[in-house]
Amino acid sequence: MVCLLVLVVVLAGLIGAEFYARHRAASVIEETLKCSLGDTATTSLTVMPPFLWQHITGTYAAIDIQTAGHNIRQAQGMQLQAAIRGLQQQDNTATIKSVDARLTWSSDGIKQTVKSAIPLLGSLITDVRANPDDDTLKLSSLLAALTVRPRATADGGLTLDIVDATGPGVGEASELQPVLDAYLARQTSNLPLGVKAQNVEVTGDGVVAQFAAHDATVPTGNEECFSAR
Repeated sequence: MVCLLVLVVVLAGLIGAEFYARHRAASVIEETLKCSLGDTATTSLTVMPPFLWQHITGTYAAIDIQTAGHNIRQAQGMQLQAAIRGLQQQDNTATIKSVDARLTWSSDGIKQTVKSAIPLLGSLITDVRANPDDDTLKLSSLLAALTVRPRATADGGLTLDIVDATGPGVGEASELQPVLDAYLARQTSNLPLGVKAQNVEVTGDGVVAQFAAHDATVPTGNEECFSAR
């Protein structure tokens, strides 16, 4: 009986430690994402092998995350879902076998983001229409219209290429494009875990972009959102 009691106590302790470690790890990841992206997130950790063993070895088999969809930095209406596989951590560096991520950007979020990026023009926009047939979105008001096409940039972020701009107060597309590019570069480039945009498409609800990173090395100790975790 004594041996059985000791075994039960040990098992209870291990289970309690497992749950605590799992909860603590998820909290740290979510805090880090909140710091880096500005939105809340939920984290799912693989059941096997036990998380305590993963933590001891520094090798994490699978981590899935999903942000709430409010925003990414100052870009409104963006949600990121990411599947992290084969993460190994040692000292201040993490190596990742693969990260596959899906970013969705709602039509209303695009409207709010353009309003922030180009305040004068943005204040005129009242409607956004997505056209999957030619991968464009039309942002319009009673007097002005702006047609844009989302694109993955060379540095792995997203931008909106201006296809057409008409109406009083809109200005030349050549003047608006650099402003929009610079604003969106700050929001979508240098995302956590080194993910970069691979392709982008327009859907009936907005924009969907696929991001990925493979065999990536991510420094964690000298980056503000990682160093205190």
